[in-house]
Amino acid sequence: MTRQILKAILISALLVNSVVAEPVDTDRVAATLESLRQSVNAHDYGQLEPLLADNFTYQGRDADFSKMIMQQVIAGYPKELSAIALLDIKETDDAWEIAVRLESADDTDKRNIRLSKDYRLLQADIADIALAGHPPASEEPQALSEDLPVATTVPFTVAESIIVVEAEINGVFGNYLVDTGAQAVVLNRPHFDAADIKTVELDHAMPSGANGTVLDVKGVIDLKLTWGEIRIDGLRGLVTDLSHLETSIGVPIAGLIGYNVLERFQVHFDYAALELTLYSLDENSQPLLQGDLGRPTQTTEFEMMGHIPVFPVQIEGYEMQMGLDSGAGGAMIFTRWREKLEGKYEFIERTELNGGDKNVQMGDVVRIDNMRVQNLDYADMTFRFNDLAAHNGNEMPMDGLLGYEFLKTRPTSINFRRRELMVWSGGEQ
Repeated sequence: MTRQILKAILISALLVNSVVAEPVDTDRVAATLESLRQSVNAHDYGQLEPLLADNFTYQGRDADFSKMIMQQVIAGYPKELSAIALLDIKETDDAWEIAVRLESADDTDKRNIRLSKDYRLLQADIADIALAGHPPASEEPQALSEDLPVATTVPFTVAESIIVVEAEINGVFGNYLVDTGAQAVVLNRPHFDAADIKTVELDHAMPSGANGTVLDVKGVIDLKLTWGEIRIDGLRGLVTDLSHLETSIGVPIAGLIGYNVLERFQVHFDYAALELTLYSLDENSQPLLQGDLGRPTQTTEFEMMGHIPVFPVQIEGYEMQMGLDSGAGGAMIFTRWREKLEGKYEFIERTELNGGDKNVQMGDVVRIDNMRVQNLDYADMTFRFNDLAAHNGNEMPMDGLLGYEFLKTRPTSINFRRRELMVWSGGEQ
């Protein structure tokens, strides 16, 4: 729906509902609603994020968690909206209360949206879903029946620089990769009988791997995860064939444990002990078990690019924005930096990069003397010059990825909800 039509409807609504005491800027209301529609259709949270108020809420959750839910709703909204039609608008002391109709090709859905007086979104519960998997809104929402211990420590092994743990999903016990770079749980289809899982079609763009689109993917719902002392029911995720990854790392893989599990915890990586500790969070996103680790040597705030933490690092006098991905066996610098860094690295070899998309990309592996994160140095880091596949045709707004080599250097925790990366100085390997 064009802005002009939205404006005309809005003016008509105002004539009928004369309770609005303060003049409303119809262009700004129309622009916010249109931005919401475009963001949903493009599955692009980044387009909408600047329009979310600091105290934005979704289904009554706190602000930080609500923004995470909104990110997942936009990523998996199952329909294309042809319009967000305005039905009514009223003014309160601090907001515009707006009744809208979400229109798609085969359905309409009445919803309420709240805008602040500066026309940012305070509330936009456009679907009754919260996390990944993306069934239609009429499906059961993400289950809240979870049995989460205050903290649990699980051992892991390392296969080709990737963390492997033992867990069970829907009765299938086996090896699962811990991959913060995966948006959700991903099941390896050959390990699951059709009777083990409930699949749904994806009504949005296929997910991307390192080198391109991952094909032949379906959504899965109602998953039950048992991992150490952790029990989570009602998970959503994806299912595809990961046989190529099994071949690549040399161990059988039942699936991946991704962001929609890990973001519930403060996740502590200790490669010296070969242990992961998952700390449950309180309502302020602080670990329920305080003081167990002591004060970190350094805390770095990060931004979220989708489900990837992104933070600044310094390499050879340049500031770069690096993403953190525990499923990345090697660190990566995007090839646009090769010319700038010429003469400041040592060439090691040229190798293949395998991703979840089954494509193979060649890249040069190089050694760089030092990378600095705030006040901590990471010496003799190796990187690949490669590029990730563009997401939905958009260039990645970061300069590379850090994974195994970064995380193994020092004990490190990620708190996704507080957007904090904590590092302890002990345990350098």
